[in-house]
Amino acid sequence: MQQCSAPTAFKWIKGHNGHLGNEKVDQLANDGARKNEYDNIDTYVPKNFDLQGAKLASISQHLAYKGITEKTHLEYNCPTLSLLDIT
Repeated sequence: MQQCSAPTAFKWIKGHNGHLGNEKVDQLANDGARKNEYDNIDTYVPKNFDLQGAKLASISQHLAYKGITEKTHLEYNCPTLSLLDIT
């Protein structure tokens, strides 16, 4: 927000009031926040879901484009190439 040149204002609006689902979620969140012990959560990731690739925070646009163009090979037929030339 510090980089934004336009003025920013915040206004509190009461939400969830009277909506059963939202009230229940609020209650569960408050109960969880008051817990003295953490839940044991299984963080195991199966191999087929453990996808590794480019880390967006550490890749430049040039490097991303280079990687895309090196991995992309399209087979064009003659009519497609003709239309591309016309375009």
